[in-house]
Amino acid sequence: MIDTMQLLKQRQARLQSMTPEERRQMAEEARAEEQAERERRRMALFGRVPAGPANDRGQKMPTPPPVAKRPKPDRKESGVAAIMRAARSFAGPFTKQQLVVAAYRMAPHLFGLRGFQEFPDSNTVLAYLYGKEGLVSRGLIERVGSGLFRVRGEANGSLIGRS
Repeated sequence: MIDTMQLLKQRQARLQSMTPEERRQMAEEARAEEQAERERRRMALFGRVPAGPANDRGQKMPTPPPVAKRPKPDRKESGVAAIMRAARSFAGPFTKQQLVVAAYRMAPHLFGLRGFQEFPDSNTVLAYLYGKEGLVSRGLIERVGSGLFRVRGEANGSLIGRS
């Protein structure tokens, strides 16, 4: 077995004995090898088989048929519907904390904390509640006191979020 130190010493001696032109040529060959390796990896990544004994023509691999994707529901409107369902689940006035928990229980995929889906994200729920286009400004939920809300009478039977 050849010692690694011996190999390094041999390589260093060979490099020192080379002319600058030979070193430049050696560096170009190394770059060409790296480029060829990158191209082989790229071809493997994008479904092309590199030329070789199994496939000497570089033919494309057969690709599976495209899978039809289901259209994603509008996240904003599905969030509004989930919050309205959660708000209607209360018999009387409710706090925003109760609404956060109820909305999270109804749709944890919408109102879960990013990276920690097992916990509710109150900011997301409150963003649907307040704001220029929030449920309070739309008149679907009204404030009845400090931190207390209720579903407006006409919004209670509306079609938004009914399931």
